[in-house]
Amino acid sequence: MRPLPPRHAPSPPQESVFCLEPQGYGILRRSAMDSFLLGCIPVFFMESDEFDLYLPYYFQGWARNASVLIDPEPFLAGKVDLFRLLSSISAQRVGKMQALIARHAKRLVYSIDHVHNDALDLILEAHWRAMIFHAN
Repeated sequence: MRPLPPRHAPSPPQESVFCLEPQGYGILRRSAMDSFLLGCIPVFFMESDEFDLYLPYYFQGWARNASVLIDPEPFLAGKVDLFRLLSSISAQRVGKMQALIARHAKRLVYSIDHVHNDALDLILEAHWRAMIFHAN
C-alpha cells in the first residue's frame, strides 16, 4: 500500500470540525473524549435514546447539543449522505457547538490542581447526591 499524497491525507482532529466516532466495544470510545478535548465536534453513530442512556454523568445536559447523532441503521443501509448532512449544518450552529465544547471541556479532565467542576468534582457530587438519596 502506498501512502496518500499530502492533499488527500486525513486532517488531524485539531484541524477538523467534525470527528467520526463509530461505536467500538462500547457505546463511547476513548477517541470521543479526545475529540471533545480537541474542540472537534464528535459525530456519534447511535440513536438518541442510546446517547441519553449510556453517556457518562459528566456529559449530561450539554453533550447532546455539542455533537451530531447519526442513526446507524439508515447510515449502514446507504440512506444517509454523511458529507451532505454535515455540510448542511450552518456555520453559526457549528460555532455554538464549538463554544459549548470549550465551556464544558474541563468536565472531562481530572485536574491535579483544583479546578472547579472538573471530572473529579462531578463524580464526587454525584456520589454525594446518591448517598443523600439512599439515606432518605
